Amino acid sequence: MKKVLFIALASLLFVACSKEKRIEKNLWKKGGEWNIESAQETYKNQEDPSQNYSETYLNYGTLQFDKDGSGSMTFTDGNSAYSEKITYTNTETELTIFDSEGAGTVFDLDWERNEITLTTSETYTYQTLDENFNFIDVTETYTTTLECEKK
Repeated sequence: MKKVLFIALASLLFVACSKEKRIEKNLWKKGGEWNIESAQETYKNQEDPSQNYSETYLNYGTLQFDKDGSGSMTFTDGNSAYSEKITYTNTETELTIFDSEGAGTVFDLDWERNEITLTTSETYTYQTLDENFNFIDVTETYTTTLECEKK
């Protein structure tokens, strides 16, 4: 019984590690350049829904992943572009991108061969006063989703 349990556990560990490695290799393989087909920004305010918005930007730029865990990101907005060096790490379910100053953003990662969806979300809760000067809790959520396709 111990052997069966050990084999099952070892197989599960092997399968989990192999998917992570497949994702890592797919990120940088064949030049490692990914088009950001769309970027969607969403803001939700629980207290004042009139402030809610969602915007989608098409052909938003590129992500470049290199084998050594470095790379770059370029975002385009009309005629201007912003580019920055990055480093990155991944698991089966997350991609963490560190900017040139070392600040990291953890994205939930949905991976299909040559297509990735990256989603990050931040929620803030604070108190403010309503029109009757009573304290109320306000919750704001910012979500960014990047749909990427390998070049």
